[in-house]
Amino acid sequence: MESFSAEDYLDEIWRQGRDYGLQDNEIHRVLTAAAAERQPIVSPSFSGPHISPQKFGSKRDERLLPTLFLSVFKSLCKLVLCLIIFTVSLGAVLSVHNPTRKFVTRNIQDFIFPVMTRLRSVSLPILSIYPTLSSWYSEECLIQNPFFDQVNGNCDACRGITRHEIVSNVQNFSDVYYNNGNIVVITDAIQSVPIRQILSSIDIKKEEDFGTWKTSSTIKDQTSTKEDLINAYLMVKDLHIEWKINRLETLHVVREMFPRLYFIPRDTEVSLHNYMFVDGGERGSYSLPISEFANVLLIQADSSSTYHFEPSSHCKNICQPIEVLVNSSQVLFFNWIFWRPNRIGGNAVSAVILCSFY
Repeated sequence: MESFSAEDYLDEIWRQGRDYGLQDNEIHRVLTAAAAERQPIVSPSFSGPHISPQKFGSKRDERLLPTLFLSVFKSLCKLVLCLIIFTVSLGAVLSVHNPTRKFVTRNIQDFIFPVMTRLRSVSLPILSIYPTLSSWYSEECLIQNPFFDQVNGNCDACRGITRHEIVSNVQNFSDVYYNNGNIVVITDAIQSVPIRQILSSIDIKKEEDFGTWKTSSTIKDQTSTKEDLINAYLMVKDLHIEWKINRLETLHVVREMFPRLYFIPRDTEVSLHNYMFVDGGERGSYSLPISEFANVLLIQADSSSTYHFEPSSHCKNICQPIEVLVNSSQVLFFNWIFWRPNRIGGNAVSAVILCSFY
């Protein structure tokens, strides 16, 4: 039986390629592609084109990388699409099939608490490593809806109101002012608290690490102590500090200086998410955030502030803008269903606490 060497096989392939009308360079590419898939068997005495396995291996890897990425991307797209289809289908079934909705609602309650407890246990070590995530962990809403509004709200409560009321010794607050369109300044609810005392009671560096203390003004002074930092703040004429109070630890600090106001109904819930704003005398206008609950209190701890109240978008054609001056130790009450405030100025360094109740 006649034996064939590797040279004979390659010569036969080369010859058949020419018979099929292929050029030498085309035959070489075919052999190169074949060698990339499998190591060639070539005799050391072979005089034809030499094929390097290492060369083909690297080229093969280069060709496979884009294919691998594309395959992973397609798989992820399919997974996301399947999840969307499943979620939409489940929502459709729950919305049209009442027995299924009742079954899911009844049984899912048993899983919510253990799942959330386990999630909290898992997240606590992560928070200890990345403390800035605490602002998200304690946040009641991660993404605000900029288009939210009370589209069908009844604006009769603020119709005809052209100025704010100044009152003291408030009695029957729920009957007179609760959930209506009045803007009220209460003059006997708190005692004035100096801005320096407020700042001294706060661990500013810690709040900055948590991401809840934000300053829009640059402090150029080199501050080595807390007292130096406070002095540097008070020297900035256009100072603006926003402190988001969303942790129990910081909430206790604020409530020691500003206890629950006497006129807030005892049977209502006070929000755990508050704000403090510190502004220099030359600070420009800015809008106040929407609080957790609609009944809002602005506590003027020190100095004074002037606010411009614009009617909410659904009340613009019914209610009129109002400007209000709030002096130190006064409290301003309003409802954001009807009004959206902007702080437009003040004198000296002002400190304001924003809180809300149900």
